[in-house]
Amino acid sequence: SGSDKLVHVCLYFLSPGRYLEIDRYFLSRVQKEVVIVPIIAKSDTLTNNEIASYRQEVVNQFQREGIHPYSFDAHQNNDQGLMKAPFARGRRANEPLAIVARNGEYPWGQVECFRNAQHSDLRLIRDLLLSGHTEHFIS
Repeated sequence: SGSDKLVHVCLYFLSPGRYLEIDRYFLSRVQKEVVIVPIIAKSDTLTNNEIASYRQEVVNQFQREGIHPYSFDAHQNNDQGLMKAPFARGRRANEPLAIVARNGEYPWGQVECFRNAQHSDLRLIRDLLLSGHTEHFIS
């Protein structure tokens, strides 16, 4: 309803390369109350191989600890014309998205966090959150 003031989704930002005890504790408790969308923050601090490895490590940790994050891949709504979430920087189905929050110059090149999907999932997160997935969060 229009007067609904509940929180329906938690965008949980993971430290790059480190899954901490506090992450496990918080996620195991908050998942009982709200849908969790894990996001790897500051992914520009990791190489493509490091981020792919870290994504798999996070998925393995979630499975061991009984943490069930929301999967955009498992809830694709192709009836509304939504495309499958692209797999950039080594991402596979059901792995966390990763973002770079600002543009920048690096010794190896330039990062465009919003324009280039190969650099960051920031635009993808926006598109997925403001799409047919919204109904999954509320129900």
